[in-house]
Amino acid sequence: MDLTTTKGDKLTLAIDSETHLPAWVSWVGPDNNLGDVTYRTNFVGYQLEKRLMLPSGYNTTIDFRNVVWNKLYVDKNVVDGSITVTPAPESVRSAPAQTPPRPDVEAVPVAKGIWYLQGAGGNSTVFEFDDHLTMFEAYGSEANAKANIDKARSLVPNKPLTEVIVSHHHFDHSGGLRTAVAEGLTVLTQRGNVELFKEMVSRPAKQFPDALGKNPKAMKITPVDDHLVLKDKSMEIHVYRVISNSHMADGIFAYAPAARVVAEGDLVDEGWDIVWWGNSYPDSVNYWKLQVEKDLPVHGNIHTYSEVLELLKRQTKNAQDLCDHVEKSHLALQGCPVRNTF
Repeated sequence: MDLTTTKGDKLTLAIDSETHLPAWVSWVGPDNNLGDVTYRTNFVGYQLEKRLMLPSGYNTTIDFRNVVWNKLYVDKNVVDGSITVTPAPESVRSAPAQTPPRPDVEAVPVAKGIWYLQGAGGNSTVFEFDDHLTMFEAYGSEANAKANIDKARSLVPNKPLTEVIVSHHHFDHSGGLRTAVAEGLTVLTQRGNVELFKEMVSRPAKQFPDALGKNPKAMKITPVDDHLVLKDKSMEIHVYRVISNSHMADGIFAYAPAARVVAEGDLVDEGWDIVWWGNSYPDSVNYWKLQVEKDLPVHGNIHTYSEVLELLKRQTKNAQDLCDHVEKSHLALQGCPVRNTF
């Protein structure tokens, strides 16, 4: 049966024909990456508690590859008849929804024709070519991506922003993908991400219109295999496949040889305590024979490459120490995933 609450929320409830108990409930909600998402919570393990049959398991999936969004198990249901609900004051219930403040993005000059965009939750890097701009990463959400896109467009007003390089498929790093497509940007990503990205942007956003729902556009996408060169008289950028990374599949990063800078996502983050894939960054630099002086991360701040290596050494050692502790404690661990060869 279809239900509508007094607040206007629409739900669909299914009742088991034999037990007459709720089998599942579904509803539609917005998602940065997937547009309108149908959530469905199945109820299992009904137990009797004070004359009420209550579920002990809640399994929520979404209509995207049948992904399990949330799974909860209840140790014990508690029924307390003394609980009362006090409605919120009318001033609170009638107040309009708060609009999050627009991210304040700062453009930090790094080298000639290169800017580092900070302030929108995840950082982006902008490269200036003869007749256009290219941005590395559309991170996090529609608001974050739009803030970085607008800032990039303001840097050189007579040159359009035409491309965005997406480092990998993780949903935080592709959180602005639909926004980038709605803005008409060509997406550059590793070939292994192409079909997934096509699937993500093909989903509708009618009940909760996002940027792409309001401005539908076909995605323009350029696949990257091992190496792609973007070059004209003003700028030269090399897009490389990430080597030996256990954190992400099908990752890429950008390298500007003249400035000796790397723009990357999830190869390093100064906020991490431990890293299982610490060698992936230097492995990639050495494999592609690069001369790197500065790191422009999606997470964190600008650092020299030598500072990055020291940070990764500490984080990798922390991971190794954790593995050693777990193994000494005789806890189940199928081999330590850390490879420390600094």
